[in-house]
Amino acid sequence: MTKTNSTSQFETSLTNRLGNRDSNEDRADIFEKEDAVMLVLADGMGGYEGGDLAAQAVVSTLGKRFTDYKGRINDVQDFLTQTIAATHQTVIEMGKRQTPPISPRSTCIVCIVQDGEASWAHVGDSRLYLIRDKKVLFRTRDNSYVEKLYQQGKITRDEMATHPMKNHLTECIGGDPTPPMITRGKKTKLQEGDVILLCSDGLWGTLSDNMMVKELADKSLEQAIDAMAENAEQIAYPTSDNVTIIALHWQQNKNGGEKTSSEPETKEEPVTSRAMESVDKLDSAIGEIESTIKEFEHELKKS
Repeated sequence: MTKTNSTSQFETSLTNRLGNRDSNEDRADIFEKEDAVMLVLADGMGGYEGGDLAAQAVVSTLGKRFTDYKGRINDVQDFLTQTIAATHQTVIEMGKRQTPPISPRSTCIVCIVQDGEASWAHVGDSRLYLIRDKKVLFRTRDNSYVEKLYQQGKITRDEMATHPMKNHLTECIGGDPTPPMITRGKKTKLQEGDVILLCSDGLWGTLSDNMMVKELADKSLEQAIDAMAENAEQIAYPTSDNVTIIALHWQQNKNGGEKTSSEPETKEEPVTSRAMESVDKLDSAIGEIESTIKEFEHELKKS
């Protein structure tokens, strides 16, 4: 499945492939409003029943909160924190509604572009890349055991790919009732030609950063992400995972500003569960939780 859209300021494209799996637990979508666009991707975690429902709940809850928000989002980072926290509770409640109850889980990566600036947040190992001038300027750090070992200098990047704990996540949406640690990126001013790429591990676990950049440099946005997904399937055959990619190509700042040579600050900051206790106590999430559960009630009954 491929979805492409273009405006005067940006072009977006999305692709989703089954790979060599019996079911597709990846979900992704692009939501647009007059003054902003949101990209969201979720990968239902294998080994836990209902991963596809968890991923769908992530995308639907985030999309509903974004499209229902009236006016400009004044603090995008706080909005992302609140919405992901509400999404976590939605997934837990969906699992409790099952007979017998289950514990579905999912990753989450979401990016909002508003006023020519990108803000993002994530939980798990679905990634965001910021690509500028044919190089990866930044990528999110996975909430995973091997990423932690790598950051501590205990293993090399090559060893990450073969480590026996490479699929073990330290944070996820759903599962533990305690809200997960949400990692947020600093708001980043986009430059003309920048590409924001979100993907599941079915892509980044197979293709190198250089391979991604090369495809984006040589092809149109839609052709590039289709080629990436196809290459990932072929390289990993016959054990290819679901492969999902969303990309946004920024074409012009809304204020018409000139391209600058300075690199943005792209550090990330973790938001702990304690910090989120002050975020409206999740009271405002209850209505969305109930509506989301009702929306997927017919799917739950099938399980």
